[in-house]
Amino acid sequence: MAISKRAVVLLKVGVSLALVALIAANVSASDFVAILRSVKLPALGAALLAVALTPVVASLRWHHGCRAFNITLPRAFLARATYSALFVGQFLPAGIGVDSARLGLLWKAGTPVPAGLGSIACDRLAGIAAILALAVAGLPFAPVAIPPLALWAGAALALGASAAAWVVSGMAQRLQLDAGPPRWLAQLARVVVAARRALVSPHMAAAFCWGVVIHLLSILGLLLISRSLGYELAFLPLLSISSIAVFASLLPISFNGWGVREGALVLGLSLLQVPRESALLISVIYGLFLAIASLPGAIFVATSSSRPVEGG
Repeated sequence: MAISKRAVVLLKVGVSLALVALIAANVSASDFVAILRSVKLPALGAALLAVALTPVVASLRWHHGCRAFNITLPRAFLARATYSALFVGQFLPAGIGVDSARLGLLWKAGTPVPAGLGSIACDRLAGIAAILALAVAGLPFAPVAIPPLALWAGAALALGASAAAWVVSGMAQRLQLDAGPPRWLAQLARVVVAARRALVSPHMAAAFCWGVVIHLLSILGLLLISRSLGYELAFLPLLSISSIAVFASLLPISFNGWGVREGALVLGLSLLQVPRESALLISVIYGLFLAIASLPGAIFVATSSSRPVEGG
């Protein structure tokens, strides 16, 4: 029996609520209130500012993803589209919701669907690559030792997947040069070849760098939220902890990452001797700040009606 989209969304909302309830089950309400009363507002305000900058940087990363596929839309349009997609994504499944909204906005702006999909895929890949790079960079400072076998297995898997993708794209490039392939196969080959060119373009490298900046801002936000609650955490141990939490929140199994992100952060912060109540509050505040940062998108969604001009 086919499952309706509404049932899938409700299921993911249920997963988020169940995970949050499970995490909060052993949290003392009195301790929770006491922690809230001791919050240092200047540090909390600085944390909000750091998190609020992430959509701006995300639009710059997406700009390079678009340029890698020869999409020349104004930066102002991509900034509005990023805010709009992030706002709409607050009410949709994690990861998929934001990307679906971005694809729709590109299509509305007259961008062909294959190119739009490619730009979003490059943007997403650059973000994931940045997260993984910072996670690896933070491994020597992680609060627990990572088994060497796991590291080598992960590296081998990543290299194997990259090599396979490169071989497949090379085959597609040769297929494109052959005469008389089926039309659908020729179209698929063109998309794959375009993706191959995009992945080795300078724009992909620039997108990766902006992805690193986004994640560093997220870590800064978590550090400042922790400081507002009285915990002086070190930056380097948070590289791996926050990377794993952000990566987990992208999995399309929950409602906008809620529950999954909290579970990963509570577990990670507990390794840094942060009590469960405080760790949960840090994660919830961070999630709320992400939602607040997307609020300008509500205005753009309400006023969006015209197509962007070419250029920029």
